[in-house]
Amino acid sequence: MRRLSYQDIRSDPLNALPFASARLFRFSGPSPRSRRCASVVTTLLAVTCWQLGSQLASASIIVLETQQWAAGSGGNDKWYQLIEFDEGPVTWHTARDTAENLVHDGRFGHLATFTSASEWLFVRQAVLEPHQKAFDQGWIGATDEVSEGNWTWVTGEPWTYSAPAIFDNHTQQPGGGEDYGVAWLFTPPLKWNDVNNLRNPSRRAVIEYGGAHDRPRTVDLCHGGAGATGARSLRLAAAIAKHRVVVEAP
Repeated sequence: MRRLSYQDIRSDPLNALPFASARLFRFSGPSPRSRRCASVVTTLLAVTCWQLGSQLASASIIVLETQQWAAGSGGNDKWYQLIEFDEGPVTWHTARDTAENLVHDGRFGHLATFTSASEWLFVRQAVLEPHQKAFDQGWIGATDEVSEGNWTWVTGEPWTYSAPAIFDNHTQQPGGGEDYGVAWLFTPPLKWNDVNNLRNPSRRAVIEYGGAHDRPRTVDLCHGGAGATGARSLRLAAAIAKHRVVVEAP
């Protein structure tokens, strides 16, 4: 495969959505095939990404807290953020997709994952507790939707730390089981609870910036015909255009 690169040349920041339009990109490539592919991809980004991303683009998000766990304090230098959806509660999947389209300090976001007691302690004390309320505190990146009782993180990190989890794994509930993790206040300190995605949507989400999501993204939009990779890749391409996107052309 040849590499066809494009770069965002607009002056406004990535967070200033709406999504990409054709005039915002400069394409370069080694061959007429690449230029043709670039033209098609531009059109798809202009039309499809706007349609798919319009709901996300119009969402109003309130940032309640942002803190960095500094390496000098024994941390990992990642940023953690508590956000609130201004228009009301959202499902875990909406929160997950929103998180992956957010950027802070040049780093891509995802629903927060916790692989050690010290990481959870920092986020709990520095990010969550200053805004603590009754019960639901916000979605985190934990789910067992694929295999009941087998919890995983959205990043694929090993499920090696789960001390705060108080999961009852109810499966016989109206609207499905309790397959999605949320920070929750039973009695202090905060724990992790499992809730139903539709019956218990959350207005908040805990976002983590950094890690695997900082790696350069490759979006295969032209292989097998433009648009063959589907909606998620197209939206991702628009979302990460600020930095640099590499599109593979056959």
